[in-house]
Amino acid sequence: MRSVLSSCRPSLRSHSAATHWAASVRHTVLLAAPRRASTAATTHTPDGAVGDAVVAVPSPHLPACALTTSSTAAASAPALPSLLTRGMAVNAFFENSASAAVAPIASGIVKAKIAGTVYAVHLQHLFLSPLIEVGSRVYIEHGKDDEFAGVVVGGVVVRVNGNGTYGVLLDNNSFDMAVPAEMVALSEGRAKFVNKTEYREVVEWLRTAGVARRAHQESVACVLFQRGWRVDRLYLLEASDVHCMTHIPKAVRMCVLDKSEWQRDHHRQMRQLLKERVKERDFRYKLTKYSGVVSASMALLGIAFAFGWNLKNYHTQQRAYQLTVATKTLTQTLHRNHSSLTEAAAAVQHFVPRDREENAVRQVLHQLDTAHPRIIVFTGFYGCGKSTVCRNAVMKERVPAVYVDIRGSEDTLRSVVKALGVTNVEVCGDLLDFVAEACRMAKAANGETPLLMLKLREGSSLQRVYNDAVALACDRRLCHLVMEVPIESLTMANTGLPRLDFYMIPVFNREQAFAYTQHTIDPVSLNHFLDVIGTNSNDLDELFAAVHQRRVSAAKYTNQKLLKAMRQLLATCANRPQLRAALQQLSAFPYEDGQHTGCDTTALRSPALVDIVLYDPVKDVWLFRNKLFHSASRSCWL
Repeated sequence: MRSVLSSCRPSLRSHSAATHWAASVRHTVLLAAPRRASTAATTHTPDGAVGDAVVAVPSPHLPACALTTSSTAAASAPALPSLLTRGMAVNAFFENSASAAVAPIASGIVKAKIAGTVYAVHLQHLFLSPLIEVGSRVYIEHGKDDEFAGVVVGGVVVRVNGNGTYGVLLDNNSFDMAVPAEMVALSEGRAKFVNKTEYREVVEWLRTAGVARRAHQESVACVLFQRGWRVDRLYLLEASDVHCMTHIPKAVRMCVLDKSEWQRDHHRQMRQLLKERVKERDFRYKLTKYSGVVSASMALLGIAFAFGWNLKNYHTQQRAYQLTVATKTLTQTLHRNHSSLTEAAAAVQHFVPRDREENAVRQVLHQLDTAHPRIIVFTGFYGCGKSTVCRNAVMKERVPAVYVDIRGSEDTLRSVVKALGVTNVEVCGDLLDFVAEACRMAKAANGETPLLMLKLREGSSLQRVYNDAVALACDRRLCHLVMEVPIESLTMANTGLPRLDFYMIPVFNREQAFAYTQHTIDPVSLNHFLDVIGTNSNDLDELFAAVHQRRVSAAKYTNQKLLKAMRQLLATCANRPQLRAALQQLSAFPYEDGQHTGCDTTALRSPALVDIVLYDPVKDVWLFRNKLFHSASRSCWL
């Protein structure tokens, strides 16, 4: 808001084309030469008015020439020279003012001396403004009844009231809410500080604080700026700092206080962050500070790992996953590491080639047909090499096969499921259906019927295994089934089972026995060993260990084994002539052929001869369990 000052003392009077300055009785204009003038900055009048004035210069001896306010006596008006000459530059000051006495209100050049102390002055600059608005610099005259009557006090207008009065913040830090226009002795227009950058920053800060009206912004900014507040310290504002702004609505004042409080909190947080950054340079502090975060992270990592592990186990324990694993195992042409292991064994152990036996097994595998299912049983003595021959034949045929070991009374289908790579048998449901479905999927994926090779270990019953094998191979007709059964485990009842085809795998011949020992044993002694004990790989392993580890000669080892077997026979047949006669009759036949007819079956079935003789249900002959007993019997009784 702006207000026009109706009369301003000293007043201006017009004489023809020139403007004259007349000093009133109560307010005398002081003139000073430029060399005595104040160095305070001045502002030109808006229109740059220039004119002539008649100025009455007070006598140096009159008390009116000095400031009447005791508090500002040191800032008295400069002394005038005894004589003002034409062309001398002079400044005009306002008397009885605590702040205007050092700042000129007009400046000009002396034109002529009229009379006494009255001079005609050509005014070049006039620093007064007839407009009063918020931010205007004014000088207020005190009332006549006051103690300091006639004293002028400067201030800044912070509010223009609607009734023509002004709210002025005085230089003595007091606030006058209603100053009438008659008390305004002088207006300098807008104060110089309103054009400063610091002031504009305060106004902008108030605007961002939510003070919408321009008048409120200017009013609050004037009060704060005059009291020394700057924008970088406004966050320290408190309620006591705005108590004098009663002319401002309370909502506006609360906005200012809210902004300052927010900035205080912000500065406090920034200081805390800075302190934290300084502290975090210390590793021990950082370790202590983030120990909880690290612990929580490790706990979260552990939970995530446990969850992932359980989720993985959950998927792997499903029947569909186990079925996929079983199908993949069936579709493999060979076990990934089987061929490499075989090659390594052949290179290191000088693996004995048995092409004739392998070709015979391959010929049998070619005859397998699911339309006319048969169960193949390969049999032979312990140590004859059944497993090696069958595996080599399967590898050469490139047939997808799974090898299953059945031990003791273990369930056949359960052993098959484990051999298929299933880790959780319980989720498979019915094992026969599971194996059948896996074989069906493998055949659909690979185009070949999978082969299951069952190897019966000691204690396994062929009769029990046969029941599950028939259901899988003959009833479902989804796979080929091959069994490896030692001849020592066969009975007459086993050979009578339907859909079983028995094939005998012989022991080593002499050439293979020599190759098995790597030709490291004396040939004469080895020939003697083969004539007495035979070519079984188990016996050859014992001989190899005795010769190369215990440093016993082959001939001595052979004689010791023969002597021990003879003593066993004599001890068994002592006081048993029937057993002796049966063994003597059996030893008369070649060891490989055995005795088919004419044997004393009752004597040969005696429990005392269980470890010496056996019945071969495949050939239907009686045989010695080992050629050593055949040689010992011939040495004793023939």
